[in-house]
Amino acid sequence: MLDLKIGLEAIGVGVMLIDQGLKFRAMARVALDMGEPLDSPTTLGAFLGSDATQREVLTLLDRVSRMNEVERRACLYGPEMTSASGKPGRVKASHTIAIGLLEAEVRQAVEAETDVLLIDGRQMEDYARAFARRDLGRFVMGWFFKCDPVVAARRSLGIVAPSEELTLEQKALLFDEAVKISDRNRSDMLRGADLDPLREPTRAYRVDLAAYGTLGDSPLYGHAHNVRHGGAGMALVDTSYTSTVEEMTGPVTAISMMSLYQHGPLLPEDVGMRVARSSEW
Repeated sequence: MLDLKIGLEAIGVGVMLIDQGLKFRAMARVALDMGEPLDSPTTLGAFLGSDATQREVLTLLDRVSRMNEVERRACLYGPEMTSASGKPGRVKASHTIAIGLLEAEVRQAVEAETDVLLIDGRQMEDYARAFARRDLGRFVMGWFFKCDPVVAARRSLGIVAPSEELTLEQKALLFDEAVKISDRNRSDMLRGADLDPLREPTRAYRVDLAAYGTLGDSPLYGHAHNVRHGGAGMALVDTSYTSTVEEMTGPVTAISMMSLYQHGPLLPEDVGMRVARSSEW
C-alpha cells in the first residue's frame, strides 16, 4: 500500500494511508512493556479497556508516526511481536478501540478533502463498505493477500538462501517464525463473529501474478474490470510465488490505479492511457 501511496502522490493525488494493524501491534507493545499477560482474554480485555492503557496506546502511536523505518520495525515488528501482535485481537475491547480510532481517521480524511484513502489491515472490507454507505467516501476496491507461512517467515527474517545452505540455527529460526505466523493466522480465523474473524473473500477476482499482463491488448483495464464486475470489488493474490517485492507491489499498484481511473478519481494520463478520439472508443 505504501508503493500505491507514493505512486498516487507522484501525480499530485492527495492520499491518506491508515495502517489498522499498527493499532493492534501498539496495544501488544504497551501490554508487553507494562508486564500485562497476553494469554488471558479476561484480564487483557480489562487492561485494554482502561483509560490509562488507551492513553498509552495513543501516545505510542504518536511516537511511532515520527519514527524512521528501522526504529518502527524494531519497536513493533521484532520476533516477539509476530505472535504477540495477534493476541489483542482476541478480545472485544481491542476492536472497539481500533475501530473507534479508524472512524476518527476516516472522518479526518473527509474533512481534509483527501482524494484517496487507503486502509491497510485484516478484514477491512466490511468497514470500508459501511463507511461508503454512510457517505464518508466511495468503495473502489479491496485486496486480500495470503502467503505460505514458511515463505512469510523467510521474508520476515530476511533469510533467502536455499534450504540446503541454511545453518541449523537459521532452520530453527525459520521453523519458530513459521509456527508463530501460522498460529496467528489460525487465531485470527477462529475469532468470534463479533471479533472480525479472518475470512478469504469467496467472490474475489484472483490475480495470478505469474500470468499478470496477459489479458489481451489492455491487460490492466481487463484486470481492473474483472475486479469490479467479477470479484465484487475484491482482488485476491497469493504472494507465495513472488521472489521480489516489486513482483507483488507493481501489479497491485497498477491495478489499483486503473480501478481508481474506472471509478473517476484519476484521469487517463494518470494511468498512462492515451486519450482517444471519440471514434476510437
